[in-house]
Amino acid sequence: MGRVETLGRSELLTGLDQPELALLHDIARQRLVPGGETIFELGAPATELMLVVSGTASLIMPLTIRGMPRRLRLEEKGPNAVMAWSALVPPYRYTLGATAETDLVLECMERGALSALFREHPRIHLVVTSNLCMVISSRLSVLQALLMRDLQRWVETQG
Repeated sequence: MGRVETLGRSELLTGLDQPELALLHDIARQRLVPGGETIFELGAPATELMLVVSGTASLIMPLTIRGMPRRLRLEEKGPNAVMAWSALVPPYRYTLGATAETDLVLECMERGALSALFREHPRIHLVVTSNLCMVISSRLSVLQALLMRDLQRWVETQG
């Protein structure tokens, strides 16, 4: 399978046709990330969108618990998943960190190139934005479930 077809499997690019995917392919570059390496940190400038081609990455929330730094793994991302969607949404800062759990292949698209492509091709922008809303909604559901679990535990201990 070629890179254009691989892009078409991404949750963020579902619904785009082959010519539209080819335009995205033209601005994408592949990045190889060895397992164990940090991909990006919470709060860092989000300069590029990342789509997972192969391998597994973890989305990380850094915390300090009783004075000790911890890295809470919130979610795993595998093939066809989007990471670093913060590159599409102001203020363009990563809302979580990410680490490669295994060797990882990413398709990366720089924010400026994507913005220019979206201005020239509004349908691509519409499809990507619609899919992005679903991705963000899913992420919020995960965080809400974690919060509800922890609130329930806290209420039970106060009881």
